[in-house]
Amino acid sequence: DTETLREHPRLATRRTDDRVLVALTPDGDPAAPAADNLIGYALQLGERADELASRDPLPSVTVTLGELRAIPPPGPALSDTDLVALAAAVSANTAVTGRLELYPRDLSPERALKLSQVVSYLSAPPGLSPGELRDRVLARFPDLTALPDAPRLRDILRRQKYDVQVTDGRYLIPAETQASGSSPKPRTGTETRYGTS
Repeated sequence: DTETLREHPRLATRRTDDRVLVALTPDGDPAAPAADNLIGYALQLGERADELASRDPLPSVTVTLGELRAIPPPGPALSDTDLVALAAAVSANTAVTGRLELYPRDLSPERALKLSQVVSYLSAPPGLSPGELRDRVLARFPDLTALPDAPRLRDILRRQKYDVQVTDGRYLIPAETQASGSSPKPRTGTETRYGTS
């Protein structure tokens, strides 16, 4: 409030949905970008982040950085980490992984399981405990808003034809069912990213 009373306020604010964006420009630096331009830039990044996160398959980090850097900044370029973090923070429905991958916060459990590659952990003893199964998904996508509990995740895998069994309180896909061909071949990270089979 005090800042807004100045003749040349350094702060600019803009409300978008349930978020308030605040930009600060250095005091007395005529070369600094205007705060309104900084907010406009951030909003463009957020819109692009939502578009990228809605793609199937999810874009690689290289594609994400290329698309975000195609938006000209009003000032000095941000680091890769700051650029992707800002885009996700300003977006309507996008989060970012520790690897700088963008994904929708409402990513479906089916896609989250597939992209987390949990089948590879279930396919070898000792498998995963119910808590570990869910933790594996959240380790890859920590900001999911509607991830069900572990038994429902197991049911989703079973609907995808994986014979997930419970042994000593742990989820496991027995080797004999893998060898019989009754469950689909787990997809590799490359196959998952590029949608090949």
